[in-house]
Amino acid sequence: MKYRRLGKTGLGVSVIGVGTWQLGGEWGQRFTQQEVDQLLGRARELGVNLVDTAECYGDHLSEALIGGAIHHQRADWVVATKFGHQFHPEALQQHGRSPVQLRTDHWTPTEVVAQLEASLRALRTDYLDLYQMHSGSAEVFGRHDLWEVLNQQVANGKVRHLGVSLGAGDVEQARRAAEVGANVLQVGYNRLDQAAEQGVLPVALDQDLGVIIREPLANGYLSGKYRPGAWVTARDDWRSGHDPAETQAKLELVAEIGRTELPAGVAMAPWAIAWCLQHPAVSCVVAGAKSVQQLESNAAAADLDVVRDDHPRQYRPYREAPCDDAQNRGGMPPRPAGTFGPLVSGSGHQHADPLRFSAQCSLRSRLSNCPGVSRSGASASSSRRSASSRRTTPSSRPSGVVTTIAWRLCWRIRAASFSSLLSARTVEGPGSITSWAAASASPSKVALRSRPSSVPSPARTKANP
Repeated sequence: MKYRRLGKTGLGVSVIGVGTWQLGGEWGQRFTQQEVDQLLGRARELGVNLVDTAECYGDHLSEALIGGAIHHQRADWVVATKFGHQFHPEALQQHGRSPVQLRTDHWTPTEVVAQLEASLRALRTDYLDLYQMHSGSAEVFGRHDLWEVLNQQVANGKVRHLGVSLGAGDVEQARRAAEVGANVLQVGYNRLDQAAEQGVLPVALDQDLGVIIREPLANGYLSGKYRPGAWVTARDDWRSGHDPAETQAKLELVAEIGRTELPAGVAMAPWAIAWCLQHPAVSCVVAGAKSVQQLESNAAAADLDVVRDDHPRQYRPYREAPCDDAQNRGGMPPRPAGTFGPLVSGSGHQHADPLRFSAQCSLRSRLSNCPGVSRSGASASSSRRSASSRRTTPSSRPSGVVTTIAWRLCWRIRAASFSSLLSARTVEGPGSITSWAAASASPSKVALRSRPSSVPSPARTKANP
């Protein structure tokens, strides 16, 4: 898997994300919790760390299935959802209804806050990484009271970053996104529909806005599954309502693309996804999948040669041992936004990588909670440590005064002989300086453990003398 910087958010995202509209019941299939567990579990194994959903993919149904699948590994995921609509499942019984007809708009600040709380409950989390306006009109986008309330949710820590999910023609919204506090755009873009290249993508590139591409497979036309004369007919699949003549024209175009553009030995679906990832403004795509096999096919796009390592937003995250303690993930703590500034990766990009992290994250999260240590000091310490060492630090070390002593001792260990230093008098017990120093001396045997219940968290530690 490859990873890219999501604009100015500081988030590092996999170039392939999981789109989850299909989980809401409009694509001819109903999903069980076990199926979603398997789908997202396999995605995590493949290095995928972005999942995109919405409040109206079902009436919070998609969110609930995602929450059930990932809440035990919440810190490993960048979770994006949306606001602005309510889904009415009873309308699914009417054949051929469009997605617009299945939903009603709800844009008042009170309604949006209520949607946010419902999304947090469904996703079984206390914060969202990205909260996106979902296809709002120019009038809705211009509501200052709405953006004021949303930015207050950022200040409260319930939302980390704001975004706008828009159409290719909403260029003015893209231009003004940063003014309202949004740093990410989501737009439809694929080989059959390249309209976003005329406005939205150039704006994103100019303003360094993160870009998430939806519909990279053109709602299935570019999946390689359908041929001219064959299309979706299931009554509970919204695509069955597509105009037959338009559908036939698209399928004929896809067949022509397969003959003239598709490289030998490459399947249509991964090629179509990789085609989107070539654009310099694109951070990632979100592609839906109904099965683990489709998910694996989508993820294979990251391995194609057209997905280059020298992309303008490419970065290489640190790859170290996973950690079950969310408090040690400096990039993804469930705390108010701004608690931690962006980290700097080896390629110079600012990022906060929730899936793979370095000793920077652990050091910074501890120091930022240690009274008497400034954020700038924590940042400088992180930079110095990352420049000299990529070793993972055990999560069970003590806090407060002992932490300060331990860090000083750690630096002495690096400069002195381990054997002579470890023979000196040290503190005994779980998470002690002795066990920590011994683990530091043998990085290959470091065991990351959750903080012992007997050790108080940094937030409850008294001020250092």
